[in-house]
Amino acid sequence: MIDLETLKSAISDTLKSGNQHLSTREIARRLLNAQRYTGILQEDLQKEILLCIDQYHQAFIKFEQDLIGLNDLHAQQTHAQLIEKNENFDPKIIQYPTHSKISHLLKIINDTPYLLIKNLLRALKAITKNQILQIDQPLKWMSEHLKHKNLDLAKTIYLKSEQSIDPMELFSLFQFCFLHELLRLENDQKVIITQRGDLWIDHPFGQVVQEIDIKEGLFWILMQLAEKGAVAYAQLLDFWINEDQKMHMQAQNFQKKQLEDMLKDRLKHLLDRALMTKNYQQQYALSEKGLIYLRDFQISHSQSEQEMKQLWSLIENQKLQTRKALFEHLAQMNPLSFEVLIAHLLEAMGYEEIEITKSSHDQGIDVVGQIQIGISAIKEVIQVKRNQHHVDRPVLDALRGSLHRFKAVRGTLVALGGFSQGTIEAAFETGVAPITLIDGEKLLDLLMSYEIGVKQKKITLWQLELSDFDRLSKKNFIIKT
Repeated sequence: MIDLETLKSAISDTLKSGNQHLSTREIARRLLNAQRYTGILQEDLQKEILLCIDQYHQAFIKFEQDLIGLNDLHAQQTHAQLIEKNENFDPKIIQYPTHSKISHLLKIINDTPYLLIKNLLRALKAITKNQILQIDQPLKWMSEHLKHKNLDLAKTIYLKSEQSIDPMELFSLFQFCFLHELLRLENDQKVIITQRGDLWIDHPFGQVVQEIDIKEGLFWILMQLAEKGAVAYAQLLDFWINEDQKMHMQAQNFQKKQLEDMLKDRLKHLLDRALMTKNYQQQYALSEKGLIYLRDFQISHSQSEQEMKQLWSLIENQKLQTRKALFEHLAQMNPLSFEVLIAHLLEAMGYEEIEITKSSHDQGIDVVGQIQIGISAIKEVIQVKRNQHHVDRPVLDALRGSLHRFKAVRGTLVALGGFSQGTIEAAFETGVAPITLIDGEKLLDLLMSYEIGVKQKKITLWQLELSDFDRLSKKNFIIKT
């Protein structure tokens, strides 16, 4: 019988010595090779390792593909050390990357020679002279301005990131990853992903992401939206500047333009993670995903966990009941009223010149509208099906065939009952005009998002904050005797 406490120390030593994540099989092999254990088969030792990891789960972290890491392993190369090497990093993050781009960079750059990265950043700095350029054709720009290994690395990052990371974003991305210890420098030779970096990728709502969200003010933004509902950018900016202490920032160190850039990039980051939405009135609101994120955080940090779970469960159940009641009302509306409702929805979404066609002359078209996309005004036709049967492909084909009569370039089918598989496959066939499909669930999402037929009500929850007592106890008052 193996002593699990001793085995825990042996596993920890093995992970520390390799400074990497290892499979239970590899840990067992290394322990046997080092003769830490004898007289036991590798398969049996592997089973004991699994038991030990389950027993001391707080000391270890499990990753995909049976990989194990230490829970207290931290990056060794700090951001400050890189600054000492004269790299162009600023410890105050103004240009804030999106979550997806950070994840892309971590996967792409892992195990890359440090000298390659250093030379690329120096070349970019010399070309741009610390100015952020707007690059319309990244591949062409790279070919014209970069050479040899610098060009190869920049192209690799751009292409492997699904053409999302252009060279101008590399400064802020490396700044973010080193500042928050998602990357580290190993022996002044290679840049490698840290355990925190792995956790960032594998657990997008986990402890590492939460910690950074709090430190960088993203959590504060979400809380503002949860408290105030839909908020315009100007109002958020006022909160951002005036209440900087709540975001653990020192706003006096930044100019107003820098604060504006900081907020704009953080809003893009939250939109990229779908934690909030932005409507046609340019207002930001907490999304369903964002609400769940806040809920899970509050539950995990609540002293009355069961009570919080019950409250959130009641809120979610009430929302589901509202959706059900809304769907039932839509299903019994008369056809003309349903078309008028869709017209109101289009207006809320930013469509203009909306017309409800006469039933005898519409060729199946119920609503016509125009939407501004970039510098072009696009005409669109919409056909509405209130019944709860699947819409088959002939209806879509007829709608597509009617576009030219209205000088429209695209169409939309709205159907409470959804669509057959053939209709879905035909909607975005290549070489023909696109047809957007909106089924009952998507229609409910849109109506609730734009608050048509429903209204969002605010509620106030009171929660015990024991940390306030510690803070208040540190404030000194004159006590008269």
